[in-house]
Amino acid sequence: MAKFEAARKSTAQRDAQSVGALDKMSLNSVMLTGAGTTAADSALVSSNEPGRADAARRAGDHLFARRDGRWTDVAFKDGMKVVKIKLFTPAYFKVLDVMPDLRAAFAVGEKVIVAGKHVAIEVSPDGVEQLGDAELRSLKEQW
Repeated sequence: MAKFEAARKSTAQRDAQSVGALDKMSLNSVMLTGAGTTAADSALVSSNEPGRADAARRAGDHLFARRDGRWTDVAFKDGMKVVKIKLFTPAYFKVLDVMPDLRAAFAVGEKVIVAGKHVAIEVSPDGVEQLGDAELRSLKEQW
């Protein structure tokens, strides 16, 4: 039965007409398991383990995994420069005005990290409330 299922998935991947269709297949096949769980409840397991991903969401061009109580862009790399902004503050709205493509990503949750090319933006309660014009311009250039 496993060989049949693998062949069926392979055929579906070959027949996909777009990258979006492949992404949907990939997201649908994500299964999160936990140690000591039964097969029936292994698909979605709530855990307090640090770093455990409990869910996945797509917003715009970004895929997010729920880790440590926040939505983290899977493209985020350790060591990236991170600019923290506070939710619903002037800094938050300035960033959205300058980079409107982040609206979908910011709507994922109250705590979110979105990765750009060279910098990541984290929306969190301990973020800054104001960004100057030079800081905003620098952020956009590094994005």
